[in-house]
Amino acid sequence: MSNELESLNVIAESNGDKLQFVNKRIDIDQKNLKRLKILLPLYEEEAKGTREADIYSFIINKAVEYFYKSDEVKKRLNNV
Repeated sequence: MSNELESLNVIAESNGDKLQFVNKRIDIDQKNLKRLKILLPLYEEEAKGTREADIYSFIINKAVEYFYKSDEVKKRLNNV
C-alpha cells in the first residue's frame, strides 16, 4: 500500500471505519471546486503526506457521511 493510501487508511480507522476504494469519476461544478480548495488546508495536516487528489477524496467522503446522517436523508429514508 502506498504512503498516501496508508495515511488515508489510518484516518479512516481512527474514525472507526475500514477504508475501501471504489474509483468513480464525478463532476464538480466550479463553485464546489472552490469550496474543496478552501477545505483542502483544513484536512492537509490530518492526511499529511497524501496527494491533493487523495485529500479531495477524503473531504468528499466526509461530506457524504455527514449528509447521510442528516435529518433530511433520515426523513427521506423513513418515507421509502
